[in-house]
Amino acid sequence: MEKIKSHQAVPEFFGDSAQEVAERAEEISKMTPCALIHPSDHPLLYLGHSTIVREIAEDLDPGVVPSLIVASCGGGGLVCSLVDGIRKQRWENQTKILVLETVGTRSFNEMVKAGGERVKLEKIDSVVTSLSVAQVNPRTAEVFLEAKPPLLSRLVTDAEAIAACAAFADDHRFLVGPACGTTLAALYERIVERVLTHNEEEHETIYDKRGHEEFRHSNDGPVVVIVCGGAEIDLNTLEMFKNQFNV
Repeated sequence: MEKIKSHQAVPEFFGDSAQEVAERAEEISKMTPCALIHPSDHPLLYLGHSTIVREIAEDLDPGVVPSLIVASCGGGGLVCSLVDGIRKQRWENQTKILVLETVGTRSFNEMVKAGGERVKLEKIDSVVTSLSVAQVNPRTAEVFLEAKPPLLSRLVTDAEAIAACAAFADDHRFLVGPACGTTLAALYERIVERVLTHNEEEHETIYDKRGHEEFRHSNDGPVVVIVCGGAEIDLNTLEMFKNQFNV
């Protein structure tokens, strides 16, 4: 809240999840002349975040294409943006997106299990509030079904997300929030390794969209992990989470 105020904004504290905040913002936009940029479903959001992929391409040597881009999902804005960026680079037949959520925020995972039909979670149970969206946006379901690039859904626990935050701080002297820890847990829990070596259990792959398993391209390019977020984290908060989950 203090960081938001430092930019001369007037914040309103509301709700317990990103979903509730978005709904409140929509209410305010109907009462007050303003511009509403939805946190997970807006053309400007997609356009801005899609430049992440362009920056990745600029950092890589010519002809090198990532085999996997790993990111977390709340409402789906980042995932859709990555899809747009990958398509602009024409990587959709060489790069997969590995989508991470916590068990308690699994709106994307439930949509995947439903074959692309959006599912609204009855209950959100996670300390990862920035991923706490009860239902992914409609475009996320569309890009999952299109599978260009393929989207793979995997889950981690809150404890694994917090442990990843702590491990990343130790390894890189860099604090990140639990949403980013959710992404990083894909590395620390060896999910990425199992995906790349096709060494996963059936329960991990059974809901992958048909055709994903056949997408065994010969691309041995680098794995890119989106390290995002952290405005809400500090040492005291991380220590509180570590004590809460005994990590």
